[in-house]
Amino acid sequence: MCIVKFLSAMLFGIVFFLDPGSLWQAGAQMMPGALPQQTGGSFPVRFAQTPSQPSAVQAAPEDISRIPLSVGYVLNVQVFNAPSISGLYTVDSKGVLTLPLVGTVKVDRLTLSEAQVKVVEALSSGGFILHPSVSITVQQYTPTYVTVVGEVQSPGRLQLLACHPLTQILAMSGGETLLASGDIEIAKSGGDTLQKIERRIPRGTAVVQGDADVCPGDEVTAKRAGVVYVLGAVTRPGGYVMQEDGDLNVVQALSLAMGTTMQASVESTRVVRRNDDGSIVELRVDYKRMVSGALPALSLRPQDIVYVPVSKAKAIFAGGAAQVLGSTSSAAIYAIR
Repeated sequence: MCIVKFLSAMLFGIVFFLDPGSLWQAGAQMMPGALPQQTGGSFPVRFAQTPSQPSAVQAAPEDISRIPLSVGYVLNVQVFNAPSISGLYTVDSKGVLTLPLVGTVKVDRLTLSEAQVKVVEALSSGGFILHPSVSITVQQYTPTYVTVVGEVQSPGRLQLLACHPLTQILAMSGGETLLASGDIEIAKSGGDTLQKIERRIPRGTAVVQGDADVCPGDEVTAKRAGVVYVLGAVTRPGGYVMQEDGDLNVVQALSLAMGTTMQASVESTRVVRRNDDGSIVELRVDYKRMVSGALPALSLRPQDIVYVPVSKAKAIFAGGAAQVLGSTSSAAIYAIR
């Protein structure tokens, strides 16, 4: 037995002499939880990790005292010298708090200070406490959103707790696109009936007189501007956005199209217009007299088509305006920057 121990000790010493790292590895295999070997002369230290804890309740912002309460809010109600009433309460689907002894207290759409007054009145009127001292804080709140759609750079939902000016809402959505008309519609969610507010945001305006407030639950729609098509013998045919307050006449439209070509039959210029009932009318345009100021320029409507025929192609236009209408589907849309 002594000989076996002696030979084992000698073999272990020889291995350590030839490869010291193998001794560490052998010891690590025999000792559970030992540190693993790492090349480079240093060994990592592993600390015991505690089990992951569930994420804490989202902290309320500083200005939440000014925000109306809504369904799903968790309130911490503390009544001095009344531990049986104090505690956490959730605003239910009817917008009320259910307190012991007191019963239900309507707090929906009230601020914290207003809700606190309501609870004090409920305690006093019931005769439970002579002069109650109540403190209410928000323990957890329900995320609320504003929906922005239409001609904005980043349409979607914005998470907001309080009301913001319309210009700020548009800025949060990346601003309006080049096809935006500047007309904004706000659908207010408050009340029993849907209320719609119209606002105009002139292009490049940072501050708007009488700017409307957009509150959580509202829907903002940035409307698209009307498009006028200029086709035929013009330098740059295509569609042009009516961005200047929605007003555009024939002379301005042809100017945006960089004028007519040398082959244009200017005296045969037409405006093709589709009426509300679906019928199509052709309006003759005396372009030369309008340019000279002898005649007022014809005002255009959205989806109007200004067509300048080529002198050799008058017969094509005489065949009907439907052929001209079909060409608008492939026309490029231009927005003047």
